Amino acid sequence: MNHLKTNPAMCEFIGEYKQYIKPVFDVDAYENHIDIDAVNTDINMLFPHKSINYAKRESRDTKKGVKYSYRFYVDGVKIYCSQIKQLLIDHKLNENPIYDLSIHD
Repeated sequence: MNHLKTNPAMCEFIGEYKQYIKPVFDVDAYENHIDIDAVNTDINMLFPHKSINYAKRESRDTKKGVKYSYRFYVDGVKIYCSQIKQLLIDHKLNENPIYDLSIHD
């Protein structure tokens, strides 16, 4: 926690450069619960017929309101992190504010 407090601009790493990872998607919403089925449908556009798992973080109060956070994982696929971001853009999911693209930079 001390490290996080002293490094507020620290980014989240989900893979090294040119390292294959399991596709992962951060999904955050404020004041509204996340529709799990809708997110699964979106991810299935990118990776048809693949199993999708998710982890839920406890909701918490923020300056923007109550924040709901999930992380979705796709089984049976390995991909570069940068390719995930491009897929989100190609399918216009970057226009949906619930998808956090910053983890793919």
